[in-house]
Amino acid sequence: MQTPKLKAQPRSTRGSRSMHKLRGEGQIPAVLYGRGEEVVSLTLAAKDMKEILKSHTRAVTLSIGGKEEAALLQEVQTHPVRGEILHIDFTRIALDTAVHVKVPVILKGIPVGVATGGGVLDQQVHEVEIECLPTRIPEQITVKIEHLEIGKTLHAESLPLPEGVKLLVEKERAIATVHPPKQVVEEAAPAAEVAMQPEVIGQKEREERAKEKDKKGGKEEEGGGKEKEPLGEKKAEKK
Repeated sequence: MQTPKLKAQPRSTRGSRSMHKLRGEGQIPAVLYGRGEEVVSLTLAAKDMKEILKSHTRAVTLSIGGKEEAALLQEVQTHPVRGEILHIDFTRIALDTAVHVKVPVILKGIPVGVATGGGVLDQQVHEVEIECLPTRIPEQITVKIEHLEIGKTLHAESLPLPEGVKLLVEKERAIATVHPPKQVVEEAAPAAEVAMQPEVIGQKEREERAKEKDKKGGKEEEGGGKEKEPLGEKKAEKK
């Protein structure tokens, strides 16, 4: 299988200002490294790179000043808002030698445990590492999950792999699980306590006020609570 060719030019300029200028001219900065050789800075035509990405291929043949090198698309940096391609990383490869790469795992369908049992689907693994020739790298691994019931788990060994692709994760690795539906616990007791709280506080206040009144009443009985004797009678007694 042949790989698509991508023209590139050596790049000597560096710095954010130079990179911004290149992007304004329809170019994308890139680097090529690996296999013990020097790192080469490159520029690519943005329109050519977009076509490569649309084809979902990872292996390309870079044409640099008349020299061709097989390379693997290692990383694509994009702007978080505009989606504009900012930078590309390539690694040197040999088309007849297997490589290790990570590919996304896509779940297809709605599990029966979710559709009829109200369960919750939890995907624990979103990408897996594989080994294959550069020309056999799949865009993604798609697996059907309609059969999953509540409490059942899809393991890595059940992933459908294309021919010539080897899985590099444990066969027992959990990819997705359907959990039982979440139970809502009603907090009736705390709510009742909150509802009773104002009444309890009011009762305490009433009790405290009653005690205050009792204290004041006691003082009046001890002091000014008795009827005052006529002044004349007190003087008569003293005589």
